[in-house]
Amino acid sequence: MPTEKIDISEQVNIRDGGIDGIIGNVPDANVSDLIPTGDSILQIKTGDTFNPKSDYDLAKELFGPTKANRDNHNLKPGIRKYIEEGATYILVCFGASAEGDDRDEIVTNLKRLFNLSGHPNVQVRVYTQNQLPVFFEQFPPLAIRITRRPESGFSLFERWEAKDEMQLPFIKEASHDETISAISEKLNNPSGPTHIRILGDPGIGKTRLALEAVRDERLKGGVLYTNASDFIKSSLKDELLLPSRNYSVVLVIDECDMKNCYIIWDEFKTISDKVQIITIYNEINESDRGTEEFSYIKCAKLSEKSIEDILKAHGITPEKARRWAGFCSGSPRVAHIFGQNYHVDPERIDVLRRSAAMDVVWDRYITGYVDSESEINRRKTILMYISLFKRFGYSRTVSDEARAIWGIIESRNSDISWDNFLETIEDLRAKKILQGEDTLYITPKALHIWLWCKWWDTYMRYYNHEEFTSQMIGKLEEWYNDMFQYAGSSEIAGKTVKKLLEDSGPFTEQDYLKTRNGSQFFLALTNADPKSALKLLKKTVGKWTIEELLELEEGRSNIIWALEKIVIYRQNFIEGGRILLRLAEAENQSWSNNASGVFAGLFTNGPGSVAPTQASPKERFPLLQEALDSSSKKARLLGLRACDSALNTSGFSRMVGAEHQGLRVVSDLWTPKTYKELSDSYKNVWNYLHSKLPAMEEDERDEGVRILLERSRGLLSIKGISDIVLKSLRELDKKNYANKKQLIATTNEIIRYMPNDAPKSLINKSKKLYKDIVGTGFNSRLHRYVGLNIFEDFYDEDGKKNNNVEKIIENLADEMANNQELFNKNIEWLLTNDAQNANFLGYSLARHDSNNELLENMLQKFNLIGTDANPGLIGGYLRKIQEIDVNSWENQLDRIANNSHLCKFLVEITISGSITDRSIRRILDNMKAGFLNIEKLSLLTYGYNTRGLAEELFLEITYYLLRSEYPKARSIVLRYWDYYYLDNKSKYKLPEKDTWNLLTHQKYLYPDNTVKQEPIDDYYWSKIALSFIENYKERIVELGRKFIPAIFHGKSIIGRYHNQTNKVITEIIKKFPEEMWHTITAELEKEDSRSYKILIWMQGDSLEKRHKSKLTLIPLDLIWDWIDKDPHSRARLIAEAVPNSLFHSAEKKCYAREVLARYGNIESVKSAMFSNFITGVYNGPMSAHYKGRKLELLEFLKNESNSNVIEWVEDHISYLDNEIERSRIEEEREF
Repeated sequence: MPTEKIDISEQVNIRDGGIDGIIGNVPDANVSDLIPTGDSILQIKTGDTFNPKSDYDLAKELFGPTKANRDNHNLKPGIRKYIEEGATYILVCFGASAEGDDRDEIVTNLKRLFNLSGHPNVQVRVYTQNQLPVFFEQFPPLAIRITRRPESGFSLFERWEAKDEMQLPFIKEASHDETISAISEKLNNPSGPTHIRILGDPGIGKTRLALEAVRDERLKGGVLYTNASDFIKSSLKDELLLPSRNYSVVLVIDECDMKNCYIIWDEFKTISDKVQIITIYNEINESDRGTEEFSYIKCAKLSEKSIEDILKAHGITPEKARRWAGFCSGSPRVAHIFGQNYHVDPERIDVLRRSAAMDVVWDRYITGYVDSESEINRRKTILMYISLFKRFGYSRTVSDEARAIWGIIESRNSDISWDNFLETIEDLRAKKILQGEDTLYITPKALHIWLWCKWWDTYMRYYNHEEFTSQMIGKLEEWYNDMFQYAGSSEIAGKTVKKLLEDSGPFTEQDYLKTRNGSQFFLALTNADPKSALKLLKKTVGKWTIEELLELEEGRSNIIWALEKIVIYRQNFIEGGRILLRLAEAENQSWSNNASGVFAGLFTNGPGSVAPTQASPKERFPLLQEALDSSSKKARLLGLRACDSALNTSGFSRMVGAEHQGLRVVSDLWTPKTYKELSDSYKNVWNYLHSKLPAMEEDERDEGVRILLERSRGLLSIKGISDIVLKSLRELDKKNYANKKQLIATTNEIIRYMPNDAPKSLINKSKKLYKDIVGTGFNSRLHRYVGLNIFEDFYDEDGKKNNNVEKIIENLADEMANNQELFNKNIEWLLTNDAQNANFLGYSLARHDSNNELLENMLQKFNLIGTDANPGLIGGYLRKIQEIDVNSWENQLDRIANNSHLCKFLVEITISGSITDRSIRRILDNMKAGFLNIEKLSLLTYGYNTRGLAEELFLEITYYLLRSEYPKARSIVLRYWDYYYLDNKSKYKLPEKDTWNLLTHQKYLYPDNTVKQEPIDDYYWSKIALSFIENYKERIVELGRKFIPAIFHGKSIIGRYHNQTNKVITEIIKKFPEEMWHTITAELEKEDSRSYKILIWMQGDSLEKRHKSKLTLIPLDLIWDWIDKDPHSRARLIAEAVPNSLFHSAEKKCYAREVLARYGNIESVKSAMFSNFITGVYNGPMSAHYKGRKLELLEFLKNESNSNVIEWVEDHISYLDNEIERSRIEEEREF
């Protein structure tokens, strides 16, 4: 009955005569005769002073204590209200007894009194002390509570709830809420005999789920919890089965296997629908062969997130919780044991710590409810041997690994036969202790590790490494080696690791360490004993020559990873780092986490989780000094790289992994204890690097200066070091170690990006440094603003463009105009590449030079400048002249063209202004005459206005380029053409003849090896071609006939891999399929490799071939006409080109199906179609890809009737089945 229907007054023990309880709206199908249907009101008398046989006491209860009320028979208002609404009146007497006749008399007296009050039809019940136990017996849990009967072999809800395991935090997922609600609903509203069967792996939380489901207020008072073995033998079961009783109870029976489940259910299901049963067992697959009489609930594993939450509830840090969650394999019980063990020793969690709780958990996992001692021992023995391997092949093509493991077991335990082994394996699979399909592994992972350690504790004294590993086949040795990472969890296994890493171990032969298996084994051993691993490396890698280290390839990455794990410990850092430095000196890998990258990363100041080691920067510093002071140049360069890392102040990151070593998590990675410790670490490296600059070789000094400059801005945010940084920058300037431009750019950036909250003193000092480096004199300003083209100079703090630089340069030009000596002193420098903004200065100078005297000086001096010449000053000057007088500009360009030295820069000077026909003609004539390099024409593609040129001249330039041998000519022409004809502002129509010549030119269709292909060429060529098709439709067919033969040329712009240009061909085929088909088949019929190439092209790339083959643009009738002239040769070709998908559709034809239906009886066609269908690209596991293809084909077959098609599809499905199996096995083994 829902508790919300019951309202009991808290004043029940006070003699106030009021209504003590109300029960509302009880349905007809009530569970007990105790409470009548409909509404009821209760008068509850607990003391022995009330006598229900006394008319006076009854009247006082109904009418009140005053004589007037009793004489007038005035019912109390509360009683009157409810009985007038039809409620039943119930008098409950806990302190008085009455037999049958006496109770009848009490009822009669009550009805008489109600009649006197004017209520003749009131329903009355009386329950007395001697009558109540009969009612309570229908509810055994209630009767037990009232009688205080001892709980023997069972528990009431409150006792069950109080068990230690049930007191642990209950972390649930969304699915748990749904399951709990479903169970509660079924128990609260039974439609007949109820049996809910909760199944799941051991420790998965089944019992706790049942507890939460019956926690419902309407249920928990009627719950009895027990286990199957106790319940079957208990007197409680016999009592509940008595036919004379009609008990109402929710029985929760734990550890109830299928046999006991059926025994109990067969006895209870027919006697009553009031005994509701929940049984619990750890057989997850039982429901597959169960009965519909049970409601099955499968209890799934918890997600890693939920397991993390459990661990965190025990006070475990989030980082450790994430790490250890994977070992729990979704089991809350294992997670709670982890948590409890953590409280014993937070610094070292050991899931293998021997404890009663742990032994019970793992014994229960392993043995279940097996009674046979021999079977238990056999199961444990087999599991311990299996645990030596991360996983093992069991069935089909990998079953030899299982037989090899049995061979190892049988050689030491002759009583375990192959049949015994297989029987145990299958039993363990059924229990979900072994999981996987063809390759099996032990779960939970924590159990696997516990068993592994137990094997070493048991069998260590019989172990011989060479003998043991010699019996392993397949991947067993690799998987055996992997498990040694957990050896730190067993004292005895740890001793084995130490021996394996000693001189007598397998690494005595250094070639073993160089192999993939050997280095992986070493890596696993490092996880268990990093100290011994370091000793081995000092004897091997640490003594190898540079030549030997350069030859180390296969095992190199594993050794580097092992060193990362070794140096994470403070005591190992220097010695391990030296070996890593030695490997880095003999670098032969190019990726970022090679020895060089890892060595440099050891010196980062990233704190906590991104720290590379426990060692503080101060403890790491001596190794950095060793590298910088080394006699080896490579070591010194690595030391500089380490300095760069050590001076970085932001963006710290590190690959997770080095701190995870077996079950250990190295948690105390370096974190600065004080701010001074952090600032000192930067200060030490900065000062040492700066102090080494004078003695460095030039290239090393340049690199050291680069590091100091690039890191200075970030270091200024570190308190206690800013003054040192600024002082060093000043010295770099004073001693000319740094290029002036670099220093100015650096200090300018420092000021520009200084935080708003930076100390005022720092801002002022930085500005002073900048001002001192730049200087205030004319030359200083000239070199700053004409010499440096700094991006930030041209934008304000809001990112808006400004003209500040131009204004400053104008002022400099004014000073030069007023004092020509300034110009004369700097003219040579202004004509070099150091003067990056000279163009602006030249433009401003021209404003003051009406007689062109400065220009003459420029031209004379320029002839004296060598390879460092920069014509920017002259170009800027002439740009201003062009604005005043174009003819004068042209004349000056004529002079420049006639100067052999200046002529080399004619293009640069010309494009400083606005180009004209005459200026371009001048350039072209000089190129033809051999005075100008044709490469300079590429400068005209960067936004200069070629659109204003006369068309005749424009075409002359493009034809000149196409005739040239310049590798980039074709790319330049395409850009020219697009800008000149296809730009929105163009005034010219795309010319038919010239565009035809461009599109069909050999540089595009048949390029030789000298032609340079740019990625963007496809885009421009396709854009021009599509425009041509749109404007000259009558030439489309002719164009297509030109294009298709070019497909076979390997470097053609319309070859297989040019998606943009393929759109052009596709468009042509769409418009003229018949004409293009004739062109295509003409190529197919040629006796060379063209037929294969055109088929590949028609298929499209791997992403397109399932749906977008160009063949589908051709009508099938045309294809059939061509094939039927030689079906045995031609049908095969078409089978290779159709899209590799099968479907039925009223809207479009499936070309693959049509080819199979028409020619599928030809073997070569079937083979070609097979080859077509097995190629392509996919994402995800290969087995999933094959399964998807198989499902598509099975769906297709449902509506297929053609025998050729059906036969081919069925054959292909058989192939897919084999591939699914093969790839699934491979994937399972690689996981």
